[in-house]
Amino acid sequence: MRYHIAILAHADIINTIQNNLPFFNFVGAEITYHVGFGQEAVSIALELQRTGVDGIVTGQHNFKLLKNVLDIPVITYQITYEDLLLAVREGLPYGQKMCIVTTNSLKELGLGNLKLIEELAGITLNHVTYSDKNELEQKILELKKTGFRVIIGTPLACFWANKHEMKSIDMYGLESGIQAVIRRTVEIIENICQEEERAKKLKTILDYAHDGIIMSNHRGFINFCNSAAVRILRLEQKNILNIPLSHLFKSQEKKACEPQFGIVEHIGDIIVVANHTPVKIKNQLTSIVSTFQDITKIQELENEIRLKTRAKGMQAKFTFEKIIGKSIAIHKIINSAKKYAESDFTILIEGETGCGKEIFAQGIHNHSKFRFGPFVAINCSALPENLLESELFGYDEGAFTGARSLGKKGLFEVAHNGSIFLDEISSISPSFQSKLLRVIQEREIMRVGSDKIIPVNVRIIAATNDDLGMAVSEGKFRSDLYFRLSVLTLKIPPLRQRREDIPVLFKHFMKSIDSNFFNDLKHMMPTIVKPLLSYNFPGNIRELINIVQRFLILLDRTMLNDPVYLTKLIRDCIEKTIILLPKMMFFEKKESLQETLEEVERKIISQVLKEENNDKTRVSRRLGLSRATLYRKISTLKIMEN
Repeated sequence: MRYHIAILAHADIINTIQNNLPFFNFVGAEITYHVGFGQEAVSIALELQRTGVDGIVTGQHNFKLLKNVLDIPVITYQITYEDLLLAVREGLPYGQKMCIVTTNSLKELGLGNLKLIEELAGITLNHVTYSDKNELEQKILELKKTGFRVIIGTPLACFWANKHEMKSIDMYGLESGIQAVIRRTVEIIENICQEEERAKKLKTILDYAHDGIIMSNHRGFINFCNSAAVRILRLEQKNILNIPLSHLFKSQEKKACEPQFGIVEHIGDIIVVANHTPVKIKNQLTSIVSTFQDITKIQELENEIRLKTRAKGMQAKFTFEKIIGKSIAIHKIINSAKKYAESDFTILIEGETGCGKEIFAQGIHNHSKFRFGPFVAINCSALPENLLESELFGYDEGAFTGARSLGKKGLFEVAHNGSIFLDEISSISPSFQSKLLRVIQEREIMRVGSDKIIPVNVRIIAATNDDLGMAVSEGKFRSDLYFRLSVLTLKIPPLRQRREDIPVLFKHFMKSIDSNFFNDLKHMMPTIVKPLLSYNFPGNIRELINIVQRFLILLDRTMLNDPVYLTKLIRDCIEKTIILLPKMMFFEKKESLQETLEEVERKIISQVLKEENNDKTRVSRRLGLSRATLYRKISTLKIMEN
């Protein structure tokens, strides 16, 4: 990206720069030159800013006038000691007495004491200033009379020095200084652009966040609020900014320096659940970040998720005996899980998506002393932090508007004397990690809105498909919580690492879904499963089930003894199962595999009917079914034709 930089100065300075430094258009910027000085320069600069100039380079006098007028960077040329030494070296053959002649003081030029240069070069080096042309010529003549033969200065000073037969060295013709100021201007503009881009990205993120976000300065006055905060509080932005944070959140009247989480706040007739996090630098408070949610929205989401969670039931249906597999790897894991189940320690189950982590959790529960208690499973990634807290720990009566009159038990209480399974544990936030750590350590919970401690006796089983060790090293997961969770660790091997289980699982799922087809195909099983043995199964067992379901839907009963057809069909199912999988995620959960199969079959036939405009011949050909079978399925599954 090229930036537009304007050089605004005296005509003589502009001429010097243009004559000596024509290469400026190749340093990442488009350079334009403008003659102006004093109030005239102010008018020119304002017009340049209006037309889109990114930055202005000018002299000290103009700089003083422009720096508080413009919104774009204004950079002034300052001679460096390097420039001065080069000028002195150039003037040495012409005399030992030299003088710097400028309109500005040494301090304004960015130079200090000249004694060191005098000692190093063995010269006399003075400095004089002038305010107008007449004064300048007089001072040049005085310097000549007192023995000075070399003038280092502005282009105008050089002009009079040359006229009176003195050696002149133009400060503005020193390439190193001019190059430096242009490069510095480009860097400043680039930094400003980058900061503006970062600020815009951050503002976009904050504005599109569902939570209300308010930031206040070290004195407690609000200096930022996002769109969600305006919406939730039903206030205009101007009525939020610059007021004390404590005017909105009463909890901040005395505890501004302490982090607070899950605080129920009443703001007029609005009730929110808020978190307040102080930001400190070198132990000094610099700001406070407050996030909050409308309690009504939380309740609506809570009710929806509670229904889904309760629908799962509170019983573990699987035992170790129901885990299918003959590989050494799976039997080794089962044996370890049985040993772990006999203890009270927390267990962390690791494994890829679809490898059966919850089945192992249920097996551990049913093999432990907690088997007579409830088995409560919850997916931590499905809940926002505030709702996760109320769902796991419960809330007390009166905690917020609409709360049950007697409060609500959290899932830890529901799981008392049983097991709680925390799936996708890696998704919980750092603030909630600290709360969960305390529960694991103390086996005590505190409901939202309560100050009472409730002891719980639960076996905690956590699961993750992420590398928690890596998350700890990256600072995304607390190390102390990780070590509490991973007292005992089970790593479920993916299906590709126990390929000898694939035929066993395939037969099991076929038999469970359609035992008649299974009996008819027993003799062809080696042919059917052969392509599966070379497939990697990124979706593991869950993906294998999808392949079985698709295979049974598309299978033509008249082709059960054709190995070429069966091999082609299973390969086709493997190739298309990834396309089918996202669609199946939206199917309603059924009570049995047969109902799930019917739902999948209904979806596929309906879709193909739509694509083929109800042409039964083309539909039956695409699905590999006879027309009679297709008509029967349309009738049995009650499929409405498009």
